[in-house]
Amino acid sequence: MALAASSRGTHQVMIRVALHHLKPEGKSGTVLVGNIERDVCIALNVTLTELRSIACNQLDSLWAEWSHNHSLSLHSLEMHKSPKMLLYDPRQPSLNADEPVLREFFLRATAKDPIPKFFANARVSVLLVMTNMQFQDVLLWREQQENVCLSSSLIKHC
Repeated sequence: MALAASSRGTHQVMIRVALHHLKPEGKSGTVLVGNIERDVCIALNVTLTELRSIACNQLDSLWAEWSHNHSLSLHSLEMHKSPKMLLYDPRQPSLNADEPVLREFFLRATAKDPIPKFFANARVSVLLVMTNMQFQDVLLWREQQENVCLSSSLIKHC
């Protein structure tokens, strides 16, 4: 989902940020983790570093609640434009870090007009993506935490 507005020459765009995990080996694609997603209004000229920080900050509290405070940091994950275009690789953190990252999705030239035009209705989703192994580890952690809560006489603290 993407909506856009312009104020004082700076375009604001609405994008969706979400947490996904890779499907098991042998299957392609990603799956939403625990309904962890948000729509965020940001500046069109946001850099890759800023976008990554915004995405992590927007999803962090939802992740902490869903995962029972699992130690996996959202900042350690790859960031994709839904679903296959890699935007950020944690193994190469400085690659294109200060480049505007959303312009190519909202500014487009056409065959009739080579001058890029702003397309406010573009649908852009940005995904933080964990491996399936990381996801399975988190599921095991959640199960262990829920079992501790059930067996504890202090259920209200869970």
